[in-house]
Amino acid sequence: MSKTHVAKIKCPKCGRKNKALLWDSINTVINPEMKEKVRTGEAFVWICPECGYHASLNYAMLYHQMEDEVMIYYVPGNPKEAAEMVKGFFHDDIAEKIGRKLSFNKNYQKRVVGTMNQLQEKLMILDAGLDDRIIELMKLFITVQLQEKEPDLRVEECLFERTEDGARRFVLNLGEGRWGESDYIQDIYDRLAEEFRSILSGRYDDIVVDSDWALGVWRDKNSKR
Repeated sequence: MSKTHVAKIKCPKCGRKNKALLWDSINTVINPEMKEKVRTGEAFVWICPECGYHASLNYAMLYHQMEDEVMIYYVPGNPKEAAEMVKGFFHDDIAEKIGRKLSFNKNYQKRVVGTMNQLQEKLMILDAGLDDRIIELMKLFITVQLQEKEPDLRVEECLFERTEDGARRFVLNLGEGRWGESDYIQDIYDRLAEEFRSILSGRYDDIVVDSDWALGVWRDKNSKR
């Protein structure tokens, strides 16, 4: 099930307080209309009934796309800290939020993310039918190659993205308002999927899958050579 609660919000523009409906958890089988609202960010927007101001709300929310066996727990801040709270208590914590127990098989994808960019990226990867673990390894590969060519270049963030026409690419935050992009190459994805298949088969329960995770997996693989 999906769960909501009502909170009082003070409008940043007119200063008046009004009620806002916040989602503790979203189950897309129960509320299929929320799939698109999470993707567009509408699920995190409150409109002041007094002055019409659109305010962005940043709050923790469990996104459960049950038909695809995917859970993404968005906890603003440090996802690793959130993961430590969730790890080991995942079943009980989630059960409380969705109102019933769940039986997870090893293919059930459970993730914790700490930024809206990460949440949107995970959903884009899911919609593209790709493995987010391979995407993180691709991003590491791209970043390393780029910095080998330009040692002074700092990549603050690399994100998978789908354009309006459905094309896949990576966008890179280079700091100071500068952005770059890199092509998504299917052959590289396929090669990494094959190269890391044996390692990833034993890591189905990883919760935080990000750049640090990718670096750890890469080092783990090289240490076994």
